[in-house]
Amino acid sequence: MPTSALTRFTLLCVALILGVASQAMAQPGPRPTAKTAAEVFADAKRLDSLQQFDDARSQLAAAVQLARQEGDTAILAQALYEIGFMLWARTQHDSALVFLRQALPLQQKFPDLAQLGRVYNTTGACYYQLGLYEPALDAFLAARQIRTSAADTLGLVRTLTNIGKTYHDWGQLDRAREVLDEAITVANRFERSAPALGYALNSKAYVAIDERRFDEAEALIRQSTAAYNATSKSRTQADSLDSWELNLGATSLLLVRSGRARQALPRLDSVLQSAARRGSIRGQTRALVHFGEASVSLNDFTGARHYFERALTLSREAGQRVLVLQSLRQLAQLEEAAGSTATALRYFRAYDALRDTIFNQDAATRIATREAHAETERVMRENAAQQSLIGRQRLQVLLSAGIVVLTLALVGVVVRNARHERARTAEQQRINGELRHALSEVKMLSGLIPICANCKRVRDDQGYWKAVEGYISERSDATFSHSICQTCGPQLYGELWQESSQHTTRS
Repeated sequence: MPTSALTRFTLLCVALILGVASQAMAQPGPRPTAKTAAEVFADAKRLDSLQQFDDARSQLAAAVQLARQEGDTAILAQALYEIGFMLWARTQHDSALVFLRQALPLQQKFPDLAQLGRVYNTTGACYYQLGLYEPALDAFLAARQIRTSAADTLGLVRTLTNIGKTYHDWGQLDRAREVLDEAITVANRFERSAPALGYALNSKAYVAIDERRFDEAEALIRQSTAAYNATSKSRTQADSLDSWELNLGATSLLLVRSGRARQALPRLDSVLQSAARRGSIRGQTRALVHFGEASVSLNDFTGARHYFERALTLSREAGQRVLVLQSLRQLAQLEEAAGSTATALRYFRAYDALRDTIFNQDAATRIATREAHAETERVMRENAAQQSLIGRQRLQVLLSAGIVVLTLALVGVVVRNARHERARTAEQQRINGELRHALSEVKMLSGLIPICANCKRVRDDQGYWKAVEGYISERSDATFSHSICQTCGPQLYGELWQESSQHTTRS
């Protein structure tokens, strides 16, 4: 091959090799498989359990988007709820309600009553924190009904406690005590409800403090602490925090109201710092209000004004209307005691205006009507269930009676058939006995018997000719008695046969 041709051939091969290599390099590698909404949701829950809340929320948002694309309503409802719950836990109640309101109608499509109860309860808790008691009680009453139907005892105790706290804030202490007593009774029936029991006991302690039943409140705080500290699989880190902070706050308020304010100050300081660390505006505001009360009882009006004003600012910023109301009332009373009439009047007017928006009588009537309606529905459901149970029991009785009657009839038929069978068997046995007896008296002859056509003698097996009666007697049980028939008699005896026959007749 000439050199130029060899060169061209080599260049062509190199070009082909480079082309193939470039195509291989340009070929994209395997792409990672895209995750489904359910997988992303599971990742978010894992991150949440590791307390990586920002990453968890980002994954939950991605799960929401994917679930909408995939049409996965179940994951969408769960992810929306988890975001709402996460925001509620960080006191971002307005933002939490945006997601919870979206989750609620979706969750209603599924049979998971426990989860639906959680959505309603968390929604009510957000409204409660914002001081919107009418929708809060609506949500709590719905959660109560659902959790009762689902036999979710632990959740029911928490919801009942939330209802009691709402009535307490409303100032309806008798109703609050009644519902909280119900929560405690339910919790005491369920061994795994220790944290929920602690929450209910603590809430009732606050009611007792407002009623100035200090000995009862002190006993309730001890019981609440013991319940929170009880070993329980359902106890969480939040429960441990509640055990410490809630009961320390109740103890502090008890000391302030019972005239031991100085002992309360270091406890209130601990509660305030704890609430600040976890970003709880409500916890900080309550601690500041109680600090103010302690300062008033110690005649430190400047310090009291400082604490009440801080509480007012914080509660307004967070939209905590009930705590705004408490701060305004305390400031009005403080300024009135200090002789600042104009300032006190300004605070009183603000207090009255806000109270009318939160605790107006029309809203109280509507809530009472809703609760009565819910109670009526509950009783009607229980009655319907009872009637259904009675109906089923009656049907069971009728079926049982029918089965008994059929069984007795069947037994009667069996007994009658058994009697008939025994009678039939006895009859067969009798007939068989008679047949056996008859057969025992019969000895059968069979086969061809050679007989003389003239003298009627029979030839036996040895070739001898024998009389018929002798042949038969030898071969059967029959015997013969000799006589003369009516045909042969006259032939043999002539007239003598006739006379003998008549003599026999006469005699």
